Amino acid sequence: MFLSLPSLIENLPMFAQAMDPSTQESVFSRLLDIPPPFNMVVLIVAFGCGASVIKGVVKQVRIFADNEADRRLKREMIESGLAVDEAERIAAMPIKHASPTA
Repeated sequence: MFLSLPSLIENLPMFAQAMDPSTQESVFSRLLDIPPPFNMVVLIVAFGCGASVIKGVVKQVRIFADNEADRRLKREMIESGLAVDEAERIAAMPIKHASPTA
C-alpha cells in the first residue's frame, strides 16, 4: 500500500524525532518503520552515499601514499648524487608492468 503525500507529511514529526538524540530508538530502527516500499529506497540511497564516501576517502589515502612514495624516491635519488632535473625525469617516466606468462 502506497502512502499519499498528505500522509507522508503527517509522518514528518516522526523523522524529526528520529534525529533527536534523547530518543531511545536509533535512526536505523526509525528508517525501518517507514512503510515498506519507501524504507528500501531510503536504505539503498543511504548505503550508496556511504559507499561513495568510503570510496572517496580510500582514493584520497591512495593519492597521499603515492605522493609520499614519489617524494621519498626523489629525495633518495638526490641524496645519492643525481641532479634534480634528472630525478624529476626518472620519476615522470611511465611504469611498464611485465605481461603475465602462461
